[in-house]
Amino acid sequence: MTHTTSRRPTKRLVEHDNQQRGMLVCMRMSIPPMLARRKGESRISDSFPNYGEHQMNIQPYLYFDGRCEDAITFYREAVGAELVMLMRFGEAPDGEGCAGPMPPADKVMHACLQIGDSQVLVSDGFAAGNPEFKGVSLSLNADDDAHARKLFDALAHGGQVQMPLAESFFATSFGMLTDRFGVAWIIVVSKPMPGA
Repeated sequence: MTHTTSRRPTKRLVEHDNQQRGMLVCMRMSIPPMLARRKGESRISDSFPNYGEHQMNIQPYLYFDGRCEDAITFYREAVGAELVMLMRFGEAPDGEGCAGPMPPADKVMHACLQIGDSQVLVSDGFAAGNPEFKGVSLSLNADDDAHARKLFDALAHGGQVQMPLAESFFATSFGMLTDRFGVAWIIVVSKPMPGA
């Protein structure tokens, strides 16, 4: 079997429904000289570690519609997220920001958070002020029950608990919540499965 290498695209379009209007956020993702904000700083492509390679990697991309910076601060405190990179709309090269009206220059165009072994990508999108996160949850595997309780309580602060953290047949700790930004989370410490 022969394996062919496809050409690396020069642009990535990230679709964002934005209240069912079908708009597109258009960001240049793979022209290294243009993406370096300043010497020694991260590029947007650094937050897509497998971009252009043949390893599949799913990364959630959350649009906070104007509250992205608050969300970044919250997740750094609640789950120990590390900020890998951040680019504001005002830092984009002229004409390279997005399709449609340009959001305020101080809003977050693209940022990457490292949470444990995973990366979560975040943005203000069109900063319309009405983020919606429907039909999806972020599942976070805690180290142990004490860690699960710490994560659960931190994420639930200012949010809403759907299922209190408790033991279940498949986990020593399992709980569901929606945080203050409307993002749904599942916190779990799995039990060893029979035969595993």
